[in-house]
Amino acid sequence: MSQDEVFMSAVLRRMVVGLGVVTGAAGFGGCSPATPVTEKMPVPVAPAPEGKPAGEGEFDGPVDFPKLPTGAGAIDEDAPREFTTTKSGLKYRILRQGDGKKPTVLNKVEAHYRGWLTNGTEFDSSYKRGKPATFPLNGVVPGWQEGVPYCAEGGMIELVIPAKLGYGSRGSGPIPPNSTLRFLIELKKVM
Repeated sequence: MSQDEVFMSAVLRRMVVGLGVVTGAAGFGGCSPATPVTEKMPVPVAPAPEGKPAGEGEFDGPVDFPKLPTGAGAIDEDAPREFTTTKSGLKYRILRQGDGKKPTVLNKVEAHYRGWLTNGTEFDSSYKRGKPATFPLNGVVPGWQEGVPYCAEGGMIELVIPAKLGYGSRGSGPIPPNSTLRFLIELKKVM
C-alpha cells in the first residue's frame, strides 16, 4: 500500500469500499463488488419529507465563501458568489481557476479537501492530516465524480452534493442518512 493510500481518509476509504472498488498489488483495481450479493433483502427506508431536502434552497442566490482551512490557498478575487446547478442537482462553484489539465472519472487525482455537513459539522479533512489524498476519481461518491472534473489542476472548487449523489439513505460513519455534503477541494495533480 502506498503512502498516499495510507493517508486516504476513513471517509474516502468508505467511499471506495461502498462503491465496490477493490485494491490489489498494483493499486486500485476494477469495480467488482467486494462482497457478492446472493439475495435481495428489504431495506427499511423512512418516507421522504415534504418539500426540499435538507440543505436545499439555502444555496440559491449569493452565498458566503467557506472558511478556508489552515494550509489552503487563496480564493480568486473574482470567484462567483453563486453556485451553478447541474441537471443531477449537484451545485458547484470554481473558487480558484487552475491552469493545468482537468481530470476525467478515469483519472487518479491528488487533492486537498475539507468535507462538512450543512449544519457546519466537519466530517473529514486532508488539511488536518497535513497531506493531500490520492485516489481514483471513479472510486468516490458520484458527486465528486461529477464535480471534480470541472476543476483544473491548481484550482479550487466548492461542491454541494445532494444525498442522492453522496451516501443517500444509508449514510456513512459520521455522515447521517440523507445528508447534503459540502466540500472544498484543491486539485493538486491529475494522474
